[in-house]
Amino acid sequence: MGASILAIATTASCDRVMDTAFHAVWPRDDSIVVLSQVPMTLSQSPIKLTSAEPLKILGEWTSVCLVLRDGVPMQSHSDMERVFTATMSGAKVDVVLLLDNGSRIRLAQPMQGWSRTGQVLRENEMSACASSVVGCAPTLPVGATVKAVEVSASPTLSIKGIYWHSMPDMSNKPRTATSELSARTGSGCKSG
Repeated sequence: MGASILAIATTASCDRVMDTAFHAVWPRDDSIVVLSQVPMTLSQSPIKLTSAEPLKILGEWTSVCLVLRDGVPMQSHSDMERVFTATMSGAKVDVVLLLDNGSRIRLAQPMQGWSRTGQVLRENEMSACASSVVGCAPTLPVGATVKAVEVSASPTLSIKGIYWHSMPDMSNKPRTATSELSARTGSGCKSG
């Protein structure tokens, strides 16, 4: 029975109902915080977002997602990439986490994210999610708290909202990277 639930949950992992079933079998304390539900246009001047709810780094699978649009049904990978690329309109996005200890961590360029039941929009939500889980991005210090998120884009990019998502690493090995952090957070990934 456990394998059947896992197969179903893996097939439709973006659906909130399936996520709930998956977490009932394998509990995990994800942190999802909507930072803005207001449409805005990002520019070269960074906007700073804060939250009354703590933004805790629970694991390496931590991202800041810029909600681009809804009404994008699941399609082939190439079709999803085509829609994502067209919606991004060539914009390069800069996402910086400001930690409560004063450190700044620049995340990698966003990749496509999709959710059947959206965090900001009703359904079939496509997002651009920046995270550290990309080769050249810095290691995140698990357990640290983010006091603000700075986001900018060039050229301008219209978005529908922004949310934070962090989840514990599947290995559940506690790890901190505070000593390594200062040496690796200067530039993040270079965009070209």
